[in-house]
Amino acid sequence: MNNDVNSPVHPGKILRETLLPEAGLSVSDAALALGESDQILHNILAEQVPLTAAMCLKVAKLFDSSPELWIRLQASYDLQQASLDDKVAACLDRIVPAFPYKKDVA
Repeated sequence: MNNDVNSPVHPGKILRETLLPEAGLSVSDAALALGESDQILHNILAEQVPLTAAMCLKVAKLFDSSPELWIRLQASYDLQQASLDDKVAACLDRIVPAFPYKKDVA
């Protein structure tokens, strides 16, 4: 995983390192409040699974934030991870733009 300061982080890291401690919530308490199992929340906090749209709604409600924030955090992280994937890079190399940029000659 890239540790660059400007690299997107998994939303689970934000929950694990900042929000749950600041709220004084255990994983079990947070899972109960979210209506999820401890295991689901553990998997998110361990950055093993993404936040789904439904989970973004729940987390936003629990921490009085917006679901758009959470879905954007997850999307940014996912895009960054995909950009580091060699299989994705190889596939991108084979794609020819449908509408290639045409430079006008003056």
